[in-house]
Amino acid sequence: MSTLASFQNQVKPNWCPGCGDYAVQMALQQAAVKLNLEPHQLALVSGIGCSGRIGGYLYAYGMHTTHGRALPFAQGVKLANPELTVIACGGDGDGFAIGTAHTIHAMRRNVNITYILMDNHVYGLTKGQTSPRSDVGFKTKTTPTGNIETPISALELALASGATFVAQGFSAQLPQLVDLIVAAVRHEGFSFVNVFSPCVTFNHTNTYEWFREHLSDVKDIAGYDPHDKGAAARHIMEKEGMLTGLLYENDRASYEQASGLAGFNTIKTLKKCRRQTLTNCWKVLSKKKISKIKNTTQRVVFFINSTLKHIQKQGNNKGIDKINEQTADQRYDKISFRRRPVTCNDSIHISHGIRRGTHTEATAGSGNNSGLIIAPH
Repeated sequence: MSTLASFQNQVKPNWCPGCGDYAVQMALQQAAVKLNLEPHQLALVSGIGCSGRIGGYLYAYGMHTTHGRALPFAQGVKLANPELTVIACGGDGDGFAIGTAHTIHAMRRNVNITYILMDNHVYGLTKGQTSPRSDVGFKTKTTPTGNIETPISALELALASGATFVAQGFSAQLPQLVDLIVAAVRHEGFSFVNVFSPCVTFNHTNTYEWFREHLSDVKDIAGYDPHDKGAAARHIMEKEGMLTGLLYENDRASYEQASGLAGFNTIKTLKKCRRQTLTNCWKVLSKKKISKIKNTTQRVVFFINSTLKHIQKQGNNKGIDKINEQTADQRYDKISFRRRPVTCNDSIHISHGIRRGTHTEATAGSGNNSGLIIAPH
């Protein structure tokens, strides 16, 4: 049975003294214990910024990814190994600036992960610039006369994007934050937890005292129903987003449930495929009945299957030799880039419809290695 010590490592956090992220780290550890998780069952995926360091301060699987891209990594981890509890972490600059598109699409896609966004209304790692969450009038090095841009409403954006779990906490209210993270992880689908995490060094406006004065709890709203999306949106707008607690939740099927991938473990399947040819790998996948998934995944898998059979008939090098003998236009007309697969040795390349033979030429260097090359649109 895990304890708080189970998730502690030897790395000392180097956040500024008083940073709200310390409390978020503690909340994550306490939530993991409440959920009866072991370190090997938890994966923390973080972006860039002060908050992005959190994955290195807990003893668990961790990925410190690129700026604004924590969510694509986290979704990939979860879909590859659904047995892991996957939590993505980032800041308001990471999630609502360069990563905005990923945030929106992750919310609507509804993969079963949790996203904890540490919201300090400023870029802290780069020494105090205006962020997408900075209030109008907020003065920084980049806005010396005051910010003139309207801040993003995190909660309204989450509701509009289709998030099935929307909550907000405050790093100075640790017990509530722990409960929100536990509820988020237990929710089947994408869970968004915005956490006000004050920056004591570069934001002297949105301080602990300021948040205490302006925040109110949804539990204090008579008859509040977190399953009523319209009411949630109305209260959020009336309070200008200054609410804490579980604001909205629904039971829409997660991406895994809707696609038929629930329970399918790519990692375990690949282990079974070890030392086998791609064709034999397909046989393993077929036993998992992936071909019965009635969505885009089904079509892609059938593409792969037909391509594998084509490779088996042609041999290793005939397909790539044929491609190399042709011009780009001939490749388009004869091999066809009209959203069809192109075989290259023991690899698979799935085109996205570009006319010139860029991707075919790229795969020409694949040699005799067995692999899968997919170029998504």
